[in-house]
Amino acid sequence: MSISQIEKDGKQVYRYEFQPTLEDGTPIGGTQVVEADTQDGVVDALKESYTHLYRKNRELLRKEKLEGKAPEGVKAAAPEVTFQPRSLTAEERMRLARDLNDPEKVDSALDLALEAKFGAKPQEFSQTVGSNSSKAASIYAAQQAEAWRDQHPEFYPSRENVLAIASWVKNRNIEFTIENLEKAYEDLAPALETAPPSVPRTDSTPSPATADSRITAPVGSGTQRQTATPPVVPTTVSRKTGTTRGAPKQDGVTADQFRRMSNDERRKFLKEHPEGFAAKS
Repeated sequence: MSISQIEKDGKQVYRYEFQPTLEDGTPIGGTQVVEADTQDGVVDALKESYTHLYRKNRELLRKEKLEGKAPEGVKAAAPEVTFQPRSLTAEERMRLARDLNDPEKVDSALDLALEAKFGAKPQEFSQTVGSNSSKAASIYAAQQAEAWRDQHPEFYPSRENVLAIASWVKNRNIEFTIENLEKAYEDLAPALETAPPSVPRTDSTPSPATADSRITAPVGSGTQRQTATPPVVPTTVSRKTGTTRGAPKQDGVTADQFRRMSNDERRKFLKEHPEGFAAKS
């Protein structure tokens, strides 16, 4: 960059000139001139000019992105209709009065009158009002349904149950209000699905209160009883071998099953296993 020094208005100033061009060298606009009292002032002026162009370019790119077309595969929204009612001109009034008396032009005359009155063509006005009404009704129905659900935590929201409630209200041509949803629920309750029962979680770890309990068993054929020492991993006692290793066998008895036995069942079991039985509770 070449900065020259010139005299202007009786003082020395620094000047830089350049001509913007296209890629092929064609000039764009006139020669650009930057002047300042110092060389640093020229550089600052060029920096400010570049910053302004950069911001302007960024604004144009952002505008282009915001006003771009809908992405491929996405349905574009219908153009927004702005209602701007207006007054009929004197010429339109005369034509309207004339056409209203002509059976072949009465429809177009009414369209003109309605367009001026509502600020949009009759078809656009009707579609917009219908669409907005449908959206408002959907939002209101969703709010009412959510409020009703908060009052009925026992309701199982399966697809079939939700469709049943909604169909009950829709088929009767009534509004989706909390009161009407309540009536639908009362009428359909016997036929609605219930939540599937939850499977209780089993915990094989003994509770601290019962970890030290012991089950006594007879030894031999005598009447003397002694406390059996619990094995390291007492899981299942086999009816045939009395072993506690491996997975429970079909004829095995767990400690929990033994506790649930009646006194007669326990005596029968211990009689068949004179070697004794021990398990954690």
